[in-house]
Amino acid sequence: MKYVRFVCLVFFALLCIGAFYYTLSHFEQRKPAKTPIKVIAQTGPIKEGLKTDYLAEILDLSIDNPQHLSVEEVEKVLEKSPLIKKVSASYLNSETLYIDYTLRNPVFALIDLENTALDLEGHLFPLNPYFTPKKLPELYLGLKEIISFEKSLSGKEMALATHLYHLLKEEIKRIDLSHINESSLGKREIVVILELPNGAKHILRLSTKRYQEELLDYQSLKTAVQEGDFIIDLRVPELAYVTHLTQKE
Repeated sequence: MKYVRFVCLVFFALLCIGAFYYTLSHFEQRKPAKTPIKVIAQTGPIKEGLKTDYLAEILDLSIDNPQHLSVEEVEKVLEKSPLIKKVSASYLNSETLYIDYTLRNPVFALIDLENTALDLEGHLFPLNPYFTPKKLPELYLGLKEIISFEKSLSGKEMALATHLYHLLKEEIKRIDLSHINESSLGKREIVVILELPNGAKHILRLSTKRYQEELLDYQSLKTAVQEGDFIIDLRVPELAYVTHLTQKE
């Protein structure tokens, strides 16, 4: 009797194992094949902000290297690009990858580094050949070392640059923050170069603590000096030292 029971148990176990492998095999056969990506479709706030060839390159896709990537893999790779602020991916069909992305917005040309732009969040990224050439305000920080695109700027310098941008915007030609940490009060300053609509240039020397009030003082005397190029030192409260520039820089 025990022998019969043992045989039944073995038979039942073998039957279960066979059924499991049959079901697994059937499921694997019915799973959709991972078709290599043949087409990339893209959308975003800017029409073809990045060339499709660039997207294919950073995804390591080519005619010689056809492959399938999951949506998660695509997004993970593209999020590492310094040019892309946010991205989402999906498949329109088995061969067509759809990418919707937003590029970072260049606000400053960081002249400490070659071919480097900066957005208001402090992210660094290359300008050429990805963005249409346009006149960006220059930002000079006096950096002591090269910063890679993987990093972003923060702290006092970035906060100052962002605030000055919002206060002055279109007229900014350059913001120089390379002397804001000088130990000597005489050397400590913010330098802002403004280019007026009439072509006049005003070089403002501002303090690091009272620059907002000093900019209000500048607005009060702006009409009196708007026809020429001047250096205007506003660091002493209630005073403005105005020097006429005989030659344009």
